[in-house]
Amino acid sequence: MSFVAIGVDAAEGPEVLGAYRQNNAYPWAFAVGSRQTLEAYKVTATMAKYAINRDGTIAFRG
Repeated sequence: MSFVAIGVDAAEGPEVLGAYRQNNAYPWAFAVGSRQTLEAYKVTATMAKYAINRDGTIAFRG
């Protein structure tokens, strides 16, 4: 199983996300998302946590 954290803040590019991952010793990958990512999954708040399973279904929202 894989886990990827997706950042959607326009001010946080790959360098910022990489530093955040390294500073917190997170073992999972980080990727930069987009407005289309938010729209595709109907994300209404970016301070929330969303888990999306392999088939693209939201498995957790909190």
